[in-house]
Amino acid sequence: MTKATREMLTGVILGDAHLRRTGNKAYLTIEQSIKKAEYVNYLNDLFQKGGFNLEDIRTYTRNDARYSKINQSLYFKTESTEELRSLADVFLDSEGKKKIPSNISEYLSLRSLAFWIMDDGQQVKRGGVVLCTDSFKSEEVNTLREALKSNFNLITSIHTKKSNSSESSNIYERIYINKSSLDEIKPTLKEHMHNSMWYKINETLTVPDKEHNNSDVSDITDIGSDIGDF
Repeated sequence: MTKATREMLTGVILGDAHLRRTGNKAYLTIEQSIKKAEYVNYLNDLFQKGGFNLEDIRTYTRNDARYSKINQSLYFKTESTEELRSLADVFLDSEGKKKIPSNISEYLSLRSLAFWIMDDGQQVKRGGVVLCTDSFKSEEVNTLREALKSNFNLITSIHTKKSNSSESSNIYERIYINKSSLDEIKPTLKEHMHNSMWYKINETLTVPDKEHNNSDVSDITDIGSDIGDF
């Protein structure tokens, strides 16, 4: 596995990709909204160039209880490999749930961040970007913020997002990357991003539709101080 492939994998694992162990191997499932077909095809092509054997891209419909909506998505799976098992041992706990390792800064590069943003980032119209870290614990979110600060000198804060589900009152923590910090690394990020995803860092004139779930900082509540002040 090349360095570039490993960095890409780190980014999508931090995002929406599903990593699963199978014996002494593991496989990865990529799933994104059907609205992001260009991005899915882009990832599929990169995985093939990285030497992975893949299933065909398929369509899947599911109910998202968090936001009381039905989503239609595209997905594909890799074959099970020992190389992916090594990443599973880093990013999955003993029960197979995704976790953030304490040494995440050793895995997080600008290429990783670019794929993380493409995979699970959210555009902020006033600038900056939100990373949807909904599934991670508070201490894991803080570990990620510290890595963003130490690796790229990014100023971040924690914002909360309430579930729209009538059956849940969960509040999710998300990482907001400050506009000025993001602007400094945008040129490098763009080199690693598919142009259909540039809108997430406000680098396109195309206005995405509502399915992209764009947010403004005013839509979410700040509950943490800037990591740059630590």
